[in-house]
Amino acid sequence: NAVNIIKELTGRNAQWVVDPVLMLTRAEWLEAMPDSFDKSGTDDHIFLYFLNKPSEIAVDSILKLQKQLGCNIIAFGYKYEEYDKMDKLQYCTGSPWLYLSLINNAKMVLTDSFHAVAFSLIFHTPFGVFKRNYQHNSDQTSRLDSILKLSCLSSRMITEKNPITEDFINIDFEESDKALSLKREISYEYLKNSIGEGIKNDIMP
Repeated sequence: NAVNIIKELTGRNAQWVVDPVLMLTRAEWLEAMPDSFDKSGTDDHIFLYFLNKPSEIAVDSILKLQKQLGCNIIAFGYKYEEYDKMDKLQYCTGSPWLYLSLINNAKMVLTDSFHAVAFSLIFHTPFGVFKRNYQHNSDQTSRLDSILKLSCLSSRMITEKNPITEDFINIDFEESDKALSLKREISYEYLKNSIGEGIKNDIMP
């Protein structure tokens, strides 16, 4: 990960802090969201957000979960031909607030995106995550692995060896809430102290 790379290249110890979106709680994100967006948490759709073309195992998992849950699918942002295999699918795009509202109101989020996972954790939306389908041999899923490990939810990574099961729709966020809260506090203290040191040493504008 980046901490190890910095150590190898510079010999310096870097501090790993959480992604900025994780510094806010669910309540804070919902408070910031304009009232024109649905904040109800209706749990009425499967939300898809893939940065790369969904893999075969992703498509199979989506179809299986849709059959189990019996709900519509909303695919946000990117349109892939793989979506043509899915019934009751609505493609949409829009503002970041729409993106957050759709995650908050989803029954399930299926994604290869770090930030879709992060907001699923924040909003307590059940999710499944897939490795990015880069079409080459480089595996660049370290951020996904890190956030899943941090949140004690590594089992949410869907692979051939770890396929979805009937109880996959159930998820306990208690341990992830504790872990993220602790890491949020550590990150806040580090950033506060770093900014304070910068002001003290006249290196901040």
